Amino acid sequence: MKSIFESEIIKSLLDWIEQKQAAEERKQLRNLNKNLDKNKVLKLIDAKGKNREKCTLALFEGQSAANSFREYRTPEIQGAYPLRGKFINVNETPNSRLLQNQEVKDILAAVGLKFGEEPKDLRYGKILLYCDADHDGDSIASLLINFFMKFWPELFDEGRIVKVITPLLVAKKGKEILSFYTDQEFLNWQQKNDVKKWEVEYKKGLAALEDKEYKEIIENPRMIEMTRDTKAKENLEIWFGGDADLRKTKILG
Repeated sequence: MKSIFESEIIKSLLDWIEQKQAAEERKQLRNLNKNLDKNKVLKLIDAKGKNREKCTLALFEGQSAANSFREYRTPEIQGAYPLRGKFINVNETPNSRLLQNQEVKDILAAVGLKFGEEPKDLRYGKILLYCDADHDGDSIASLLINFFMKFWPELFDEGRIVKVITPLLVAKKGKEILSFYTDQEFLNWQQKNDVKKWEVEYKKGLAALEDKEYKEIIENPRMIEMTRDTKAKENLEIWFGGDADLRKTKILG
């Protein structure tokens, strides 16, 4: 039995089955695209420029952040779409249900992406992820990264997926305002300055930002380009797949 299962014939058969399943999945995904072009993205704040490669689409956690975006954006090149909260976990969602999710449909229509097809002729050159500077924000950003990685990993190779780091702490003294994006950044500054002379605010989420702080993250965002390595898909499967034991092992290890 062992010899049979390890034979070249069985290996070739398993490879053929895997290829057939992958082809069937791609066909099913392409069928989901049929009505995508008809989808009107009501919540999209669209960029107006004709050179779409220079345009960026900001995916915001929450409507309030998107409202402030209108005031400070450059309309020719900056667009935005507000998310309602937790994004869908595509690893646990059947393909047949993906286009029943309004946010999935909206993002695909806004960017010009299609299931089962390579990304081309996109309406935006980069997709910017704006999420709260807390664990929930990291979770939402990770779910979005998981979504794009599963269906269009090429976007990461092309440098099109970017995470925007938002202020975690803000120190104010008169008209002077300093933004800190990590605890360590603040601690380094604290060691060299008299904090008692400053008013320090903890910014848990985007909704806590004031106008000048919104202006900064929209006009001069601090960005981290998301790239993939050989273990990217494996790690995303651990955190978002259906096997909870893999996550337990990762956490305890």
